[in-house]
Amino acid sequence: MTIDFKFYSGGIVTNTGTGDVNDFYTALKKHEATINTLATSQKPLKIYVGYHGSAGDASSAKGGYSHPFTDVEMQQVEKIADLFQDRVRLIVSQNSPFSDAVVEAAIDEGNAFFTWCYSDSRIRQFFRISNSYND
Repeated sequence: MTIDFKFYSGGIVTNTGTGDVNDFYTALKKHEATINTLATSQKPLKIYVGYHGSAGDASSAKGGYSHPFTDVEMQQVEKIADLFQDRVRLIVSQNSPFSDAVVEAAIDEGNAFFTWCYSDSRIRQFFRISNSYND
């Protein structure tokens, strides 16, 4: 399983791959310095979490909703978030994907981390920006 992140202007972060919460944590450690520049107590990084993204098939587009996190996965997410103390805020949706309106508002506000698998495929359709930090 391969998880990696893309960093866009405005403090937008997406997930380009797939994996479990432990894989996500490994990728998070790889990019910890960059994440720490975005996550401050004055402007916490909003982390959109709670479900697995689809790899793309007839029933769901790539980056769409696949299935909710289990209780164990949510506990793992909360432990990871605790490492950042007051510098992150979890925004959770488990039974359905985040709506287009929520995604658009988050992008407009900035400092948002869309964590579900292949979120980059869904989020890019909302961008009004053309470049990322790691392209």
